[in-house]
Amino acid sequence: MDISRKGWGVTFASMIALTVGSPVISVGTVGVFMKPMLAEFGWSRGDYFAAFTVGGLVGSLGMLLAGVASDKFGGRNSLLVGITLYALTGICFGLIGPTWAEYMVLWLIVGLLAMSTSALIYVKIVSGWMDSKRGLAIAIVMVGMGIGNMLIPPLTASYLIPHYGWREARVILGVLSFVVAFPLVFFFVREPHEAAQTHVAHAPQTGEPLVVALRSWIFWVVGLSFLLSGGAIAAFQFNVLPILTDNGFDPAIAALCLSVLAAGQIVGRFGCGFMLDKFQNPKSVLLWLGFGAGGIALLPQAGSLPVAIMAVLLLGFSYAAEQQITAYFMSRYYGVKNLGSIYGAISAIYLFGISSGPFIASRLYDRFHDYKVAAMVCEAMMVAAALLLLVLPAYVFKRPGADARQIAEPAAKAA
Repeated sequence: MDISRKGWGVTFASMIALTVGSPVISVGTVGVFMKPMLAEFGWSRGDYFAAFTVGGLVGSLGMLLAGVASDKFGGRNSLLVGITLYALTGICFGLIGPTWAEYMVLWLIVGLLAMSTSALIYVKIVSGWMDSKRGLAIAIVMVGMGIGNMLIPPLTASYLIPHYGWREARVILGVLSFVVAFPLVFFFVREPHEAAQTHVAHAPQTGEPLVVALRSWIFWVVGLSFLLSGGAIAAFQFNVLPILTDNGFDPAIAALCLSVLAAGQIVGRFGCGFMLDKFQNPKSVLLWLGFGAGGIALLPQAGSLPVAIMAVLLLGFSYAAEQQITAYFMSRYYGVKNLGSIYGAISAIYLFGISSGPFIASRLYDRFHDYKVAAMVCEAMMVAAALLLLVLPAYVFKRPGADARQIAEPAAKAA
């Protein structure tokens, strides 16, 4: 068996596991649980997202630690431990009392653990398998989040919470994250160096260490750009349900728009994956930032279903693309050998943005009682993010002699 066939198997197993990863179970449902929890506890929207934001800040550290751990101990081992611990903390969300500090502490724990079940480690593993089709492979992995967001948040909003209550829904989601992801990772997800034990060929991995990336201006320009754009897009993506219900939409219709948002993510990931493999210039991704700016402008004004659908589609296109663009950029600028730690570091910056954006938007809502001012702030952030990307140089496609379609000599002899 050559590496390309094995690599696609790892890719699709990773995709399915990500349908119940932390980006879906914790982040994707954060807006869904807001109104039921506020109705019981009496917190403000700003208070609710403040805990989420602080958890995200801790998650930035967790993202870096997860990346370093995957380089040092192996991605598969890190995933198995992370999936188990994350599921337990997810269940604990259904047991909390009315004290806001208790809610905050739980988000701190989730923030530290959740990153070990995010796209970070899966992308590192798959990037080691794939070269010429790396953009497509990363897109397929991350489509798992789109599929999960298409199914789980709407199902939670329209069925689990109305029929069982928000506490029981939290427990169900925690259990689901374990029973789906753990067996897939245990049986099917392997890193390339482990393939030598089964005579599957792999090319030697090359790349720069984390310290070199941190000394590079390119790393910080990419990080700042996606901190700004990620925060702006997340500010509205995570508030889709509250915004649409505030605008008079029936909760069931608003929940349906979450599925449309997830469908936009799926389309956006494949489109962006094709673009990344097709073009060698990082400036080509400016189109996807434009999608996000359009969604931000439309959503607060959405008074009809067609406008709401267009807004959430654009947000989905952009949010989906951003997550894989940072992974792809890091693999092309710095190689894949230490991609776990480097992608973890850039993702920590990005996570800071997507954790802060909803909090800022919610505080502006508490102050002005609508999202119009937040939209103006976020549009300015998108413009600044685009200007930063304009200064990036073209990256170099590193195609090793033994790429995804070739069999390395040692493994061929062993077979």
